[in-house]
Amino acid sequence: MPDLADDVFQRAIAFASSAEITSIPVLTELGNYLFVGVGLQGRSEPMLNRVTYTVNGQPFVSWAGDHDNTNPDMVAAYISAVADTFSKQEIASQYLVAAYAAAYQLLPRAKDLGLGDADTLQKTLDQMQSQNAAAVAQVEAKLSGGIGSGGQSTFARSIAQIRAAMAAGRFAQARELLPSIDGVPLRSQVAKLIDFHEAAYALRGKDTDHALALAGALPAGVKRSLLYAGIVATTENRLVAIPALHVGLKDAELLSYEQRMAMLPALATACSPIDSDETQAVLSQLIEAYNGAAIAPHKVRFDAKSSGAFDGQRVLFGSGGFLEVVQGSQGRQNFTLKVTGVTAFSLEAFISQAKHADFLRLVATVEGLHNEVQLTKGYLALAGLRLKKAH
Repeated sequence: MPDLADDVFQRAIAFASSAEITSIPVLTELGNYLFVGVGLQGRSEPMLNRVTYTVNGQPFVSWAGDHDNTNPDMVAAYISAVADTFSKQEIASQYLVAAYAAAYQLLPRAKDLGLGDADTLQKTLDQMQSQNAAAVAQVEAKLSGGIGSGGQSTFARSIAQIRAAMAAGRFAQARELLPSIDGVPLRSQVAKLIDFHEAAYALRGKDTDHALALAGALPAGVKRSLLYAGIVATTENRLVAIPALHVGLKDAELLSYEQRMAMLPALATACSPIDSDETQAVLSQLIEAYNGAAIAPHKVRFDAKSSGAFDGQRVLFGSGGFLEVVQGSQGRQNFTLKVTGVTAFSLEAFISQAKHADFLRLVATVEGLHNEVQLTKGYLALAGLRLKKAH
């Protein structure tokens, strides 16, 4: 029951951060439901297998990896709650170690997800360093080899260097760093991520031809389907957009129903301004995915260590988009998969942007949903769209 678990976790975050003086231990404890220490992914009862350290008599836990099926939306929600709480109340000395360990480990995740909370966390870390530099230095030393920015493992440093090169548009340099990644399968995975990010970079510059060449060289899966959605969304050439849409749809067929529930809205939104009939066909597939998920959930199960070209088993997803997990022997690194023009990852998100769609056809499509909860969400989104069109 992943949806129920996510709802309960969100309620727990709200409860822990709603008090006038938030309990720092309770809030940091919630992080253990999202993250685990290096090498503990996939083990049974991970809460009993924590990697715990102590500084000045205060315990804290290593969050170098994610639990299996960790929802990136929940990670973003947790980071936001921690950043907001830490910025609003002064961290008492008896909680400084746990608070610093949490903020220190969440900062690179916030940066990876592109969250504005990263700046807030950095300011919080700076403030706590000024409070007790010796204690925070010990925390960083204990977490050496984890996901923090200090005392990184060789793997984490290599990934950080590759990220920096890609962010600057220096993709040749990023590929030159690949030999520092141990193991041929892992190097191959990161190489494909570099290709993906170069294609996304090309789309930002409206270089469709280069993006098409890079996307075509990638194996079928999430990354390629996202790139084709971006090509459909950004090109002004219908003769390019429609074939790209069809290849993206073919790749989406390989994904689990749940992944298709996030991918197909992206393709439909990209196509909506171009061809209403093609958009309607994509929506019909989306409804089939929603209904199929109730019958055969998790057709493609998450496995960060999966080998092979297909990336579906290594990708996490949510209403905020997709991210791919790179699982090394020294820890886990996440790569956010973002493409220009691709912003809708749920039926409701598509409907809110569906100004080009025929409203009555859209209503008829939504009524094909079997899940009453999702049907209600669809009707609410339709009501919102109707109000937009009325104004």
